[in-house]
Amino acid sequence: MSGEFYEVLGEGRFLPSAVCPQTWRGLQVSLRPADGEAVQVSAEVACVAAGVKRSLLENGTEAEVSLPVKKATLSKVLEYMKHHGTTPPGDIKTPLISDNIAEC
Repeated sequence: MSGEFYEVLGEGRFLPSAVCPQTWRGLQVSLRPADGEAVQVSAEVACVAAGVKRSLLENGTEAEVSLPVKKATLSKVLEYMKHHGTTPPGDIKTPLISDNIAEC
């Protein structure tokens, strides 16, 4: 789920944007980390990242999207994107209630 984070009265909010275009469903797109070979992911997963989605809209789904992250980082980001493609992230409550992020 792609979208924008913003703050309202001191609380973080998430405003989802439109989902992946219907014509992209079932397509694979290429994401290239700065230090490795391109990784193929579904367009639905790629649409979770607004910047990747914007690049695909501008250049087409056939174009490879170069990313300024290492392959290990991209792997973790893809885990997040796959999870949040179907499960929207929760609201971020500020101020954080603990220094331990797992408790927030």
